[in-house]
Amino acid sequence: MLEFDEEHLSAAETLFRRALATDPTHQASYVWLGKLYVRHRKFDEALQVLRQALALDPNDPESFFDLGVAYHGLGKLDQAIAAFRRVIELNPAYARAQYNLGTLLLRAMDYEAALQPLGEAIRLDPQSSDAFYNLAATYASLEEKENALQHLARAIVLKPALASTAQRDPDFQSLHADPEFVALTQQRRSKEP
Repeated sequence: MLEFDEEHLSAAETLFRRALATDPTHQASYVWLGKLYVRHRKFDEALQVLRQALALDPNDPESFFDLGVAYHGLGKLDQAIAAFRRVIELNPAYARAQYNLGTLLLRAMDYEAALQPLGEAIRLDPQSSDAFYNLAATYASLEEKENALQHLARAIVLKPALASTAQRDPDFQSLHADPEFVALTQQRRSKEP
């Protein structure tokens, strides 16, 4: 993960810009500059350089991934979803892209479509508490109680703080009064430090 304060961000940006002035076809410089902008929430700038990266390599999953993050940051969910779908076309084993796609589909209330990428994210990264949690939220939104509770239980085992999150999460509204849900979230909360 790129971590820069403002001074170092400016220096890194200058270095990438110099590299591109020397060789405007150096695709990796566009990619890393895009990552830098995404990390610092400069989404408009990220879109510009990532489009240039994709003009040089239209099959680069990393560029599409960061493009999806930038679109999401700008609130352009349809474009973000399309970018993450493209990442998965290029690299189906990209767990974070599967997770991001599923999560955006959940937020867009396209619950049936969210199931597959979230399930794939879990298959690729079985320790992803967030993927288990969002899959549970998707099942709860579909009113599939047993699947929701099963995946929520795994999420809470991986990250106990998710028990209290689920109690407040409107995605679990249909389960908030359910005795099994209450027991699951209360039991885990009582074990939190």
